[in-house]
Amino acid sequence: MSTSQEYHHLVKLIVLGDTGVGKTSIILKYIENKFLLTVPSTIAVDFKFQVLNVLNRKVKVQVWDTAGQEIFRGIVRNYYRRSHGVILIYDVVNRNSFDSLPSWFEEIEENCEHTNTVLTGNKYDLCQSRKVKIEEGVKIAEENKSEYIEVSAKSGHNIQKMFEKLITKIVAQMIEEETEEEKEMFEKSFKKQEIEKKKSILNEKKNENEKNNDDEIPKLNVINVNPKKESNSGCC
Repeated sequence: MSTSQEYHHLVKLIVLGDTGVGKTSIILKYIENKFLLTVPSTIAVDFKFQVLNVLNRKVKVQVWDTAGQEIFRGIVRNYYRRSHGVILIYDVVNRNSFDSLPSWFEEIEENCEHTNTVLTGNKYDLCQSRKVKIEEGVKIAEENKSEYIEVSAKSGHNIQKMFEKLITKIVAQMIEEETEEEKEMFEKSFKKQEIEKKKSILNEKKNENEKNNDDEIPKLNVINVNPKKESNSGCC
């Protein structure tokens, strides 16, 4: 729990699943609103982060991308610990990625204590070619006390919804564990940051308006309205 001005809470999410199911693509779509046709396979682990306002708290969210290959499983397990949420992904048009879910759930249970899990069926945009029925996904999610959702990294379908719902749930749990002193301190800090943010926005708008007004003033040629009188010295 951080008391710094940057954020009040740190939320760590880990994204799991077989190789090729779209873990990196989902993270890129969420963090950068970007979709790439070809994405290199993740080597071991990687992560991205962003800072959000959630339930009147400034929250730093780390999203850890993991390699799905068996060779990296030992390394990846080290990152399960202290994670607040798990996003377990399979490909709705790849039956094998669904069939491997029981072993993934087993790993989560062994390595992540009291974590929030979301089972995610990716490639919803290809649902006409699906090899896994929605009912099958819902069933295995319920059996493992997990939330369930289907998304598309390509179109962005349900990506924001999935992350926002999971993050909000985790932050609500963190707020419940705050002491009264922490609640008061964090709420005051959040309000102060919001006021400063609004002031900054207003100042930017003011400066922009002043700049636009200056640009609208026509440029005038300067005329000498008080020319020097010619000298009358001389005979004429």
